[in-house]
Amino acid sequence: MNVFIVKLRQLGNGCNVCGQFVGCILYADDIIILSASVRGLQTMLDCVFEVSRDLHLTFNCAKSICFAIGKRNKLTISDMNLGPNRIQWCDSFKYFGVTFQVGRKLKVNIDVIKQKFFMASNNVLGNSRSLDELIQLQLL
Repeated sequence: MNVFIVKLRQLGNGCNVCGQFVGCILYADDIIILSASVRGLQTMLDCVFEVSRDLHLTFNCAKSICFAIGKRNKLTISDMNLGPNRIQWCDSFKYFGVTFQVGRKLKVNIDVIKQKFFMASNNVLGNSRSLDELIQLQLL
């Protein structure tokens, strides 16, 4: 995966924070590409496609999305290309079970997580009514 970071850094596109390249974030088999411009993003996607082709790796574009954050996030932007495949722009996405909402700022929507927590808590309490209160508290 280091080859992706090296190639993307050499492009000169992507984001820099305090002089450090943060144009991509990699976690296991996930890659997040960050760019301040649409043109820069497409250049980075072209680079990623070339490297992945050389390494005989494939991307699942059905699971890939693009999103814009900032003042101009409502502008209509044509889909990005990863080789012959298109990647669409989205207003929200789910990553590791957490839903993110895109806008002027990136927002985290934890309503679903809270709902699942309360459902599990109610289930435990409902099935442990005959137990002592201290045991119920430990179960929670």
